[in-house]
Amino acid sequence: MVAGCGRRSTQVDHIIPLKVRPDLGLVRANLRGICGTCNARKGARMTAPPPIPPPPTTQPRRPWVL
Repeated sequence: MVAGCGRRSTQVDHIIPLKVRPDLGLVRANLRGICGTCNARKGARMTAPPPIPPPPTTQPRRPWVL
């Protein structure tokens, strides 16, 4: 059941859209069930704050100086 409308969920929705975070495309925590009507209305917008923090930025390692 979809939380917003109470209908049966027939599609999978990305909580954080693929346009914003393509790396979360198959992360289960970023997926939820949604009905077709609600999914069409939502489009590629976020309806909730992101539940997953962005990936850490990697900084170049500095060589050890003795």
